[in-house]
Amino acid sequence: MKLKPGNVFNVIEHDGHIELLPVRTARQMRGFLTGIDTNVPRENDRV
Repeated sequence: MKLKPGNVFNVIEHDGHIELLPVRTARQMRGFLTGIDTNVPRENDRV
């Protein structure tokens, strides 16, 4: 799980389970959506 001392997590209860979500900096998040399809239909007033 690559846990290290000092890691920070958000703790979320979901459907009777506890989930630990690591808090990441913007730099760590860079590129994680590479390849996502951004071609989505939009309303005419949002173009």
